[in-house]
Amino acid sequence: MNNDIPKLEAKEIEINGYKFTISKMPSTIAQRVLMQIPTGLIPIISNFTNAENAVFEMLSYCDRVYPDGRVVKLINRAIIDNNVPDLQTLMQLEKEVWEYNYDFLDFGALAPFLKKCLYRVESNLSKTLTDLLDKLLSVAGQR
Repeated sequence: MNNDIPKLEAKEIEINGYKFTISKMPSTIAQRVLMQIPTGLIPIISNFTNAENAVFEMLSYCDRVYPDGRVVKLINRAIIDNNVPDLQTLMQLEKEVWEYNYDFLDFGALAPFLKKCLYRVESNLSKTLTDLLDKLLSVAGQR
């Protein structure tokens, strides 16, 4: 997360009564975030860290703006926890930054494809768990 990179096309937004400044990410950062988040959403615990890191990198291009004029850069987990008041505001901030940086992508067109992928993952996971349970029960029955 680079704080020395200037803010690109910064704009102020308000979420739940709180003000933030969001910026466009530099092209290579935006590309990395775009590639990391979807792989982290696959239900494998080891991949979640990739998505979480990508979200923190994305949020590092945001500032919390206080009524007294103070500006706090959201550069790490502790600062985010101390300056974004609740999960709803955080999720909305993530959504706003995502839409601001990736507005050219038609995610609506991807929805049916992603739904099929999720169905396949759920189906395969269910089959794997059922097979594992059957094996465990047969081993337990042999004892």
